[in-house]
Amino acid sequence: DDDGELVSSRIKLEATAGEFRVVVKGFKSALRGTFAVHGECTGDGCTVSDDSCDAETFESLPSATPFTQECAYDIEGILSGARRSSSSGSIGVSEKCSLTGLERTAIDFYHEFWDEIVGFDDQFRYDPDEDVFLNFESTTYTSGTVITVDAGGDEDALEMYFDRDGRLLAAFQHNQSPTIEYYCGTTGAPIEGPDESCFSDLMNNLPHDEETAMVSGDIAISDAATVHEGLGVAIDRFAEQTSSDASAVVAYEYVTWDNDTVISANIIGEDDVSAQYTVFKDYDAWKVILEVDANALTFVCE
Repeated sequence: DDDGELVSSRIKLEATAGEFRVVVKGFKSALRGTFAVHGECTGDGCTVSDDSCDAETFESLPSATPFTQECAYDIEGILSGARRSSSSGSIGVSEKCSLTGLERTAIDFYHEFWDEIVGFDDQFRYDPDEDVFLNFESTTYTSGTVITVDAGGDEDALEMYFDRDGRLLAAFQHNQSPTIEYYCGTTGAPIEGPDESCFSDLMNNLPHDEETAMVSGDIAISDAATVHEGLGVAIDRFAEQTSSDASAVVAYEYVTWDNDTVISANIIGEDDVSAQYTVFKDYDAWKVILEVDANALTFVCE
């Protein structure tokens, strides 16, 4: 940095065969924006990329699975991670091959999702000689990517959750009767998953930025709200879950995010029983959105 007369950065590395990760960061942590990475590899250790693409062929959606604890941890891992970058655009379906990576996959999945339900062309191609244009918005987090694709209608958006390896975890179709399909429950028993409003709360309120403060101490359960109203809500749920008396003393540690509209709290009670909560301010009320204890991760969204 800089690369000769250019302001862009360059890395040239002689390495043995293996997997390598390129991390792109701004000069200051507050910097946000789009960027591009271009790479070349020469030598015996390089793999040949087959990026062939047929605009009339679409990748099939994976088979749906039940919602399990595996799904809960995978999805929470994405949505609790720091937001790294975002981008958006619009493209004709016939031009999808100009996209790369997950955005092209998301276009394929969107096409196949609607094709299985009502037929993609019947739903969106009003003129057989005209292309169907799709809007996409992609947000990358520390542990995955969320991509939303729509065709411009009020109820045709599909929100897809991909992990860091590009595996589809869930697809959430927005409308008055929303559809949520999971693809991540490969192990474990089925459990109840988050509903439409819970998914929206998770997307909009799980912490995505740098923490703003950390506070810790000990307090009686009945007095918790005097420290922080959101902490009081978290400790009340802890008392309910553990059948703790209001006079019992708990240890707490909480972090505030986003101008004190979200807190992440860790509560430790008697016999070192502990749980973690994410609580957000919904208008004037603080609500628990996420609970993690020794046994499970639960999307509460109460």
